[in-house]
Amino acid sequence: MKRILFFSRDPGAANTIIPVYETMSLKEGYTCLLYGKEFALQKYEAAGLKGSDICNELQGELVVHYKNFIESHHIDCIVTGTTSNDYSDRMLWHAASMLEIPTIAILDQWMNYKDRFT
Repeated sequence: MKRILFFSRDPGAANTIIPVYETMSLKEGYTCLLYGKEFALQKYEAAGLKGSDICNELQGELVVHYKNFIESHHIDCIVTGTTSNDYSDRMLWHAASMLEIPTIAILDQWMNYKDRFT
């Protein structure tokens, strides 16, 4: 069974993650984990979903902590939103790259995308 981690922090990112999460959750052969931070958790709740706060499971904000989180959950793929002023999604991408785990980032708007990916 493939394990997919869904993560977002901003409300717009959560809005892009929610329908993909809901669709994949219905597919056989996949276990979907919904994580978020701050504003995204409120969006999940408003959509009737229970998301977990990633901050409760990280030992810190360094890439090694995200790597440990990914390894401990046996993640096969990561789907994130994009956030310009928080580095959680970037830390997940970097940690996943170190572990050779594919990642997908869904843009919720075409503004400041250079800032979101640099």
